[in-house]
Amino acid sequence: MTYAKVENGAVVEYPLYPGDIMLRFPDTSFPVPFEAPQGYELVIQIPQPSISYNQNLTEGDPVWIDGVLTQDWNIESASNQEITERTQQKATEVRAQRNGLLAQSDWTQLSDSTADKPAWADYRQELRDVPNQQGFPWQVVWPEKP
Repeated sequence: MTYAKVENGAVVEYPLYPGDIMLRFPDTSFPVPFEAPQGYELVIQIPQPSISYNQNLTEGDPVWIDGVLTQDWNIESASNQEITERTQQKATEVRAQRNGLLAQSDWTQLSDSTADKPAWADYRQELRDVPNQQGFPWQVVWPEKP
């Protein structure tokens, strides 16, 4: 549970937790379940919105919605450096997944394998070509196993 200190209807401090509030009132006994003293309002938590790799999400100060103090989220554009770093990390993750799929299909190319070698060879080439796909690494179409 998260609280905000409110003065004249405006949030002046956020976030606060029950322990933070109790420390401010050392000579006060608080009921269980916790009830905040006057001037402190419970902030209703809402799910984080979904964002893409080129956006940043930060929690803003709570806002009043229909008389209820509600968590607020800010979405901003990511910097070019953040986008580049995220893209490089995603490419590394996708390549690792691709490499795992290649390793799982290595057996198909062994001389004593009974697998349909040409079909598996095509599949493995499609895996190798994943980084060349339009939209890589954010949009990947994985080939189907034979």
